[in-house]
Order: sequence, then structure tokens, then C-alpha cells
Amino acid sequence: MNPLGCAFFSKGVNHVDPRGDWSPALGYSPYERAVGDRYGGFETWVEETVVRLRSWGYEGLFDQMPYTVILDV
Repeated sequence: MNPLGCAFFSKGVNHVDPRGDWSPALGYSPYERAVGDRYGGFETWVEETVVRLRSWGYEGLFDQMPYTVILDV
């Protein structure tokens, strides 16, 4: 439901994760390391990422944004 109580269809990003992809060859996730180096931790990354995604027009992500149920059809 939207803020007016009307149903709506949302299409967009369904997953954003600071862990990135695990690299078996390296034994770690390069993106997760970069996130740690740049943001110092998960919560700061979430806050910054929410601001960035909202500035790009995304609306449904994380606890700070509306949540949508993902249908696996």
C-alpha cells in the first residue's frame, strides 16, 4: 500500500549487500573490505547507501525505507 492506502506495483532493486561477492581465490569479499575501509562499519554504510539510493529515485530498501515483499514467481 502507498501512503494513501492504495495498492501499487513496485519494480526495482531487490538486494543491496555490503558483503559483496565472496572470492574463493582470495578467501574474502573485496567489496566488504572496501566498505569497511571507507565507512568503518555496516551501519554507516547503510545510512550512506540509503541517502545515495534515495537521491537516485529508489524508494524501497532497508528498514529506513518502505519494505516490499519479494514474490518468487
